[in-house]
Amino acid sequence: MTSAFEERMSVEWLIIPFVVMIPSLVVLLVEPHLLTFLVVGGILALLVWSVFAARISVTVGQDTVDVAGPFYRREIPVSEITDVNVRREDEKDHSWLKWPVVGKAATPPGVRISLGGVMGARITTTTGETWTVFLSGRGQADECVAEVRDALG
Repeated sequence: MTSAFEERMSVEWLIIPFVVMIPSLVVLLVEPHLLTFLVVGGILALLVWSVFAARISVTVGQDTVDVAGPFYRREIPVSEITDVNVRREDEKDHSWLKWPVVGKAATPPGVRISLGGVMGARITTTTGETWTVFLSGRGQADECVAEVRDALG
């Protein structure tokens, strides 16, 4: 049995690429150089990708729990999980860098994976590694934690 929980970028963010596109076109008209075109094109491509394609997920399988975010993926053996609980996002979960995946699993705060969710599933292993995946709401976080606990037996 496999259960998947997925979070995508909030709909409000869809306007960002279009807001950035207008000043970017002005820059291209003022400085029509190849380097300017590449930089502006790269930034716009990253914005469009982040809004339309970026997602985070938790996939609970019989033997593993997979956590994934943009440019990040970790497969956690169920046999190594010691604790899983629901956690509300607070100021300790933030860093100056608002990238969707921040932190190191071996540090006390662990890895934070979020696209704007406020409730998450916090998974801790026998080695003390920690991952917190913030989902869309309490219901989805509760369901995810229940599935991981079911996999634990």
